[in-house]
Amino acid sequence: MNEVTVTALEPQKRHPNRRSVFVDGEYAFGLDEETCVKMKLAAGNRYPPSELERIREEGELFDAKQYGFRLIARRSYSVFLLEKKLREREYSPDIVKQVSDFLCELGYLNDEEYARCYTHDAVVLRKKGKRLVQRELYARGIDRETAEAAWETVAQQENAGGNLEQIIQKRLTDPRDPKCVRRVFDYCIRRGYDYSVVSQAMRQYIEEEQYIEEE
Repeated sequence: MNEVTVTALEPQKRHPNRRSVFVDGEYAFGLDEETCVKMKLAAGNRYPPSELERIREEGELFDAKQYGFRLIARRSYSVFLLEKKLREREYSPDIVKQVSDFLCELGYLNDEEYARCYTHDAVVLRKKGKRLVQRELYARGIDRETAEAAWETVAQQENAGGNLEQIIQKRLTDPRDPKCVRRVFDYCIRRGYDYSVVSQAMRQYIEEEQYIEEE
């Protein structure tokens, strides 16, 4: 079997903890120092090309895991979004899957928890309606069943319906002005509230305001 020689392991200027691996006098790939030690890679040693490729893949997996940890340390991710970030970094599909599965096993990636937290913030902090929240979850790779379960959980814990009432009270400054009513109605629809729910809530609010004025 043909073998090649590792002729040098040179520290990288921008990344001191990584080594540039030279094979038969030419640059082959970069590798982190930990993987070099783990795989007992050393200048002057001879390896079958397949063994060097295995070492390179081991280093890529280590690097991808470290990148994944850095990402989730900054904010939460769905499985879809984290895999997307890894693909953008040009890791191989197999490496992306391994890292994703690894982080799921550790509990750092959990689509159900992600969906609940995202829905909670969307409802409580941004006062978004169900349609908009679930559309945003779908775009983040959350399936319909998980998104629906997250909404039901949050809706029971938080007064999701009260958010719509607050929006109407704040924005409907003149219930007698058709343009103002239409503007607020359209805004509520854009925020993800259902057409029939908005219609009923606005009609009730306008009737109550008119009743107060008559008194």
